[in-house]
Amino acid sequence: MCQGFTKAGKPCKNKHKEPFCKLHQPVITASTLPTIATNILDLSHCSKKIQNKIMSKFKKGPSKTDGEGYIYVYKLDESDKYYKIGRTSRTVDKRLKEWKGSILQVCWKVKYQKMAEAVLHAYLDHVRVYRYKLDDNKICTVWKSSGEPVTKEDVKLKNEHKLEARTKMIEWFKMPWKDLEKLILPIITLNIFI
Repeated sequence: MCQGFTKAGKPCKNKHKEPFCKLHQPVITASTLPTIATNILDLSHCSKKIQNKIMSKFKKGPSKTDGEGYIYVYKLDESDKYYKIGRTSRTVDKRLKEWKGSILQVCWKVKYQKMAEAVLHAYLDHVRVYRYKLDDNKICTVWKSSGEPVTKEDVKLKNEHKLEARTKMIEWFKMPWKDLEKLILPIITLNIFI
């Protein structure tokens, strides 16, 4: 079903595989964006605090310093179950070279890279993990909400090391790719971003 809205502001009823049919692209203005976002995004997995944060981002819209760029998703190696979601105004290739051994999962060109990243990070907060790079180049991963280690190896690493905030990487998310992609696409395909 098309997730767009007619020019009159009513939900489109056309059956369509993509988020929007060609006839009824969403009509997006500063005043209608929060309503459209609420209708397109399922916020039921988000806490009230996160829901308010997302709606606040949509109400404010992009900042004056925001502009075109890319949202990218990558992992560090084939076996990695963690995905980094970030933004860049440079080419994605240049950005990924800064992360040795990284594998690009997907990227999208967006109109407002800072806003898109902020909304995505808030929307995915429930599966966010913090990754700590340790002195011996190992990485300890803990759940953001609980601070609990993700794996048995992470338990061992957390017990052996003091996890310091200056080494914390916060743009990482743990979820099977198919499920993560289903959460990301409705946000990326909003007309404000593409």
